[in-house]
Amino acid sequence: MPATFAARTCNAGTRACSLSKYAATSREMQVALNLDRGRSILKPISTAIPRTLTRLSTYLSFFFLLLPAHMFAQVYGSGNHQVTVVVSPLSLIQVSGGAVNFNVTTANVVAGQDEMSVSNSASQLLWGTNSGTQKITAQTSLGSPLFTLKLLAVSPTQGTGASEFALSITPTNLLLNIGRSSGTCTLQYTAVALASQGTGTDNHTITFTIQAQ
Repeated sequence: MPATFAARTCNAGTRACSLSKYAATSREMQVALNLDRGRSILKPISTAIPRTLTRLSTYLSFFFLLLPAHMFAQVYGSGNHQVTVVVSPLSLIQVSGGAVNFNVTTANVVAGQDEMSVSNSASQLLWGTNSGTQKITAQTSLGSPLFTLKLLAVSPTQGTGASEFALSITPTNLLLNIGRSSGTCTLQYTAVALASQGTGTDNHTITFTIQAQ
């Protein structure tokens, strides 16, 4: 038995509408059923697609967070060159404290004694060397002094101080076994004059040298 459907007909001029019934064929009924089925199938799909896309976006975000950072690093060009460091044998020496002046006066004289002496420890010797076993020598520029000038290295931070000696134009050991080091010591000068030598002035230039021991 054919199904009966209601159809609505409207007149565009009078805007009047009327309902009429007509009998639907089996083909029309099949089309209507297919449309209903299609809507019933598409409705859950249309609802599920947004949820699926949201989950996929979340999964992808976690995936990229777990990847190592270097996979996203931008690759730049690179270059290289050679750097060479050469250290040569070095020996440095310096005297601090300025000029030393001795004045032998009655304050330095003991009645009844021929020898008169005065000392000064205001100067320091500083050095540095990266060579092997080294020593420091000292000498004066004055070949024939009137009076005696003695020297002693006091409290060296490296090496061993030699015994006190009278300065001459021949280099004499002041410090031994300073090795590869930097250090300091106090320079103790002692001027010695004899009453029998009379008066006069000696001008010395003292030279210190680091050399192989």
